[in-house]
Amino acid sequence: SESPLGSITCKFLVTSSHLRVLVMNCKNLKPCTQLQRSQSQDLSATLSNFIRNSRLNKSSHNISRTLESKVDCMKDKVESWRFSFQEARIRAHISSNNGMASPYVTVKLVPGPTGTVAYSKVKTSIQSRTLFPIFDETFDLILPELVKRDKLYLLLSVKDLGPLGDRILLGEAVIPISEIKNFGSSTNR
Repeated sequence: SESPLGSITCKFLVTSSHLRVLVMNCKNLKPCTQLQRSQSQDLSATLSNFIRNSRLNKSSHNISRTLESKVDCMKDKVESWRFSFQEARIRAHISSNNGMASPYVTVKLVPGPTGTVAYSKVKTSIQSRTLFPIFDETFDLILPELVKRDKLYLLLSVKDLGPLGDRILLGEAVIPISEIKNFGSSTNR
């Protein structure tokens, strides 16, 4: 079945102390084609506070504001400017792409499925302006001795490099190391 975000083809080989990852290609990548705002409650609350504060600031009965409300108003304005800057960067990225992407893949060895801290991190070269990149790159990652294999995960992230250096995430996959067969294990050859 076809994935809505595209697919990635990789091969893995686990030895006693190493993990070899061959990143082969990606297919049917879907580049960032529309501006998507975060729907987090923090951002929504910040924007609604900014709108409420700007209305209150214009009203004639609110001439004497406290110092705390002035600081809150300035924080809201800075957050709004920061969001506008991010929005402009994404718009520049979308307009320069013409429906294409400049993808690359990062490979991380992480201690859990959330991927908070990476033991090892490598990345492929960037393939300019394509939705079907062919990487054919091999990486050897050293497996940490002190961590059990069932606690290790491989995090594959496909990202798009924009004209302003933006790195927009196109998709991710998390693979437990324990599910990758060891080289030399009892299998029919």
